[in-house]
Amino acid sequence: MEKVKRVYFINCTYGHGGPGDVAKNLFTYFRDHGIECRFACSRYGLKAKDFFRIGNKFDAYLHYLFSLLFDSEGFNSRIATKKLIKDIQWFKPDVISLHSLVGHFLNYRILFDFFRKTNIRVVWTLHDCSAFTGHCINFERIHCEKWKEECNKCPLKRDYPRSLMFDFSKRNFKKKKECFSGLTNMELLTPSNWLKHLVKKSFLKEYKCSCIHNGIDLSCFKPMSENHKEQYQLENKVVLLFVAGVWNEMKGIRVVKDLAPLLDNHYQIVLIGKCEEELPKTIIHINRTNDRIDLAKWYNTATVFVNPTLGDNFPTVNIEALACGKPVVTFSTGGSPESIDENSGLVVFDKDAKHLFSGIKTCLSHCKDGLISEEKCLNQARSFRIDVFSILYLRYFG
Repeated sequence: MEKVKRVYFINCTYGHGGPGDVAKNLFTYFRDHGIECRFACSRYGLKAKDFFRIGNKFDAYLHYLFSLLFDSEGFNSRIATKKLIKDIQWFKPDVISLHSLVGHFLNYRILFDFFRKTNIRVVWTLHDCSAFTGHCINFERIHCEKWKEECNKCPLKRDYPRSLMFDFSKRNFKKKKECFSGLTNMELLTPSNWLKHLVKKSFLKEYKCSCIHNGIDLSCFKPMSENHKEQYQLENKVVLLFVAGVWNEMKGIRVVKDLAPLLDNHYQIVLIGKCEEELPKTIIHINRTNDRIDLAKWYNTATVFVNPTLGDNFPTVNIEALACGKPVVTFSTGGSPESIDENSGLVVFDKDAKHLFSGIKTCLSHCKDGLISEEKCLNQARSFRIDVFSILYLRYFG
């Protein structure tokens, strides 16, 4: 295989959200190591020579509107996708690095027909399950298995990407299968072994699929003396920290709300992230953090980091907490348990508030006994360093 010289990245965003951060880190690392790169995104991009804006705000709004009304995510934005293809042809990449394609900005059929005709090498990193379902990005919490044969009557059509009126999950499943199948030069990557195993059971099983776990920047997330304990009067509290971009059913917001009444004054829940539901008054809610440094301060404020996700691929918040020396308690869902071991956290198998609280108390007991420690958490985090992750990707691309 010839050495790769030019890589074209495609993701919904640049450096915003989990997939956006992953794609941004790879783009920067590849470029710093002599590979010519270009990044195409719909939102949160940069106005620079190495970036291409896919569509505009009006196009994204129309795509969102059609998806909302007609359950057509990924099958609108025809003009924007054709312009993207022209930019790819101009750049002449050796490899196209695909990431999250959900976000009201692409037409799958047009883009993948282009890939099929040109036979360009495509490496698609799957950040959720949407590539092989008729609608949802994650079906684990409702134990749905329709995706193995054919999606229909989707019980999650109100989940992102939301559809208010029609359910065309059966049609979407067929169209995705037609679009994404039969490419002779496409490979798949996943951030978790959990998703890799699902891919092998889906219509995408024809492709080579490998797992490379996500990495984080340990220079940002690390133990530090600065925290928010004094500001929020948390010096004598067991601080249970919960972090998500947006809190919803999949992220476990119901579990958090059910957990609050089980705690006495010895505990304090801190919830970071956008949440539209009414929360118990005992919860400290931080709608958003100013930057990653502030988030690192919150990790350093925590006693235990708790991730009640009911469906996640490989949440990097777990690793960020570990990198700050904090143990992680999470449910046995998705790829979330893959970031911890018995020395750095605890996995809870029954997915409700009562068992989660029991797991938190067990974790605290293990910390007291020395079975879990700050140094053990830091050692676990080091295996997910951003440089290790980036090197593995660079070697994979060749």
